[in-house]
Amino acid sequence: RPLSSILLEPILSPGRNRPHRSRTRGGRGEGMARSHTLAIMCLLLCLCLASVRGERGEEGARQEEDAGEEQAMMTCEEAEEAADLLKGQGEYAQAAAAWVSIIEACGESASRYSTLGVCQWSGGQLQEAEESFLAALRLDPSRATVVSNLASMQFMGGKFEEAAETAKKCLSLASEQDHLRLHTACSKLLTRCKDAQQMRTLQERNLAKHRKQLREQDPDGVVGLEAPESEGGGECSSSRDGQLLAGACPADVEERLAMVRDGTAPLSSVGPKFGNVQEVDVRDADSFTYEEFEREFVAKRRAVRIRGLLSRVSKDMSIDRISDMCGDAQVDLKTHDRTSSEGTFKLKTAEWARLGDYVAERGRGLAEGKMVFDYSIPTNCPEVLSSFSVPSYFARDYFQNLTRPVMASHENDPHPFSDSWPSLFIGPPMSGGGLHIDAFQTQFWMVVLEGKKLWQFFDLEFLPYLYPDPTTSILGVDTVRPDYDAHPLYAYASSFVCIVEPGDGLYVPSGIPHQVTNLSPTSALSMNFIDDSNLGRASAELAASADPEQARIGERLTALKDAIGAREG
Repeated sequence: RPLSSILLEPILSPGRNRPHRSRTRGGRGEGMARSHTLAIMCLLLCLCLASVRGERGEEGARQEEDAGEEQAMMTCEEAEEAADLLKGQGEYAQAAAAWVSIIEACGESASRYSTLGVCQWSGGQLQEAEESFLAALRLDPSRATVVSNLASMQFMGGKFEEAAETAKKCLSLASEQDHLRLHTACSKLLTRCKDAQQMRTLQERNLAKHRKQLREQDPDGVVGLEAPESEGGGECSSSRDGQLLAGACPADVEERLAMVRDGTAPLSSVGPKFGNVQEVDVRDADSFTYEEFEREFVAKRRAVRIRGLLSRVSKDMSIDRISDMCGDAQVDLKTHDRTSSEGTFKLKTAEWARLGDYVAERGRGLAEGKMVFDYSIPTNCPEVLSSFSVPSYFARDYFQNLTRPVMASHENDPHPFSDSWPSLFIGPPMSGGGLHIDAFQTQFWMVVLEGKKLWQFFDLEFLPYLYPDPTTSILGVDTVRPDYDAHPLYAYASSFVCIVEPGDGLYVPSGIPHQVTNLSPTSALSMNFIDDSNLGRASAELAASADPEQARIGERLTALKDAIGAREG
């Protein structure tokens, strides 16, 4: 038997003594241990291959040439299978190291270099991945999939001009090989490259324009072109109707936000340095009509703070009442982690706990930075829904009323998003979501149960000032701790701000960039929704999704939109 089959037997024979990965800490440890074992075995295997080849004598090589080559080939295939297992488990660095050893021991091939490049790319080794893809194309220039991967990797690395040229080569190969799916993917990538180049050019032009205007407005350099450091530079500046203003401002971000919370510092002190900062409009729930809401805010895509909205949602809703009804529900507590890959907000799961225990001891949990983030009430605490009503402003929600017979065994089964909201948020001071635009062009509303939340909004004309990442659709600026060296144009953006207090609500229009920061320990309920105003944008974005289920929902929303249009016509 080949040595590799003995080394790999515990892994390649799934029925024998193979530990199963579980969601418990022990299961995760076993899974990691198995991953490390795979890496060691794979590397040992490749070393064995090299050693066997080096020690094989001339006479033995002549006598067993055919059999030896067959055994070596089988052994290389088994090594590749082990490396693929590492890749499948997400152990990209170890998988890449294994493929490097396989190439050294078993020889070069376009397929091996391509797989190595994918592992390096997935593990964040962009330069190494580019070299591996180029090596694969040196051996086989006709591999359209490798050209596509190379173009995507260059795009992810911010090399938009190089990515555009590579995408053009991909289009040519895909046409020659009649590869429709790849042609479509590379065509979309080429468009994104051009958009990214245009965005970069627009940012450079706007920055030059604003700096020129500031020099003309402030020829003596009283305020200065350079913005303060990210953590505050001892001075906060802003402009009002063309008049430059400057005032004392604490350098410490938390101290500054505490002053804003307590009303001893203006809301403008958290805005961009030179941009115009305005307060979000406020309405009282008792007198705010649906007609005014639709005319002044939905149609104009403007945010509004609604005082007393909680009374329209529930007469007795509080975080303690939610805990009383759903105390046994399990909740995943999140913490901030800027290196995390879990979605837009850079959060990771710290631990699981009973909701009742967390709420009872939330002072300690919040002090440790643990929060409840977008926790589905229908899925985890349906009892709360008996005391929950959607205010009339947001009740015309197609998400909540759309069923999915094409995707379910029973035609009245709801689609996945219908069980997502309302959702619960509980957060410590200085926590919150990063600057973003809500997915699928949905609208959003929230009602605060306790604490104070700072909200910042930006009109779409200032999108270039927020440095959108064309590779992820995430906005690069942190409005609370802006890095003006990395994002100099942000200093000239204009914004709308407000503080939402207990009992108040907030409406966020679709497609509007926003960031929220908790100024104190907070809890809130929220919902995303689709109505007539954003049905077209939402259905188009969902229909274009790579996720088949989301695409089907988008198609059904599109059909609904067309039916509404035909009826009105």
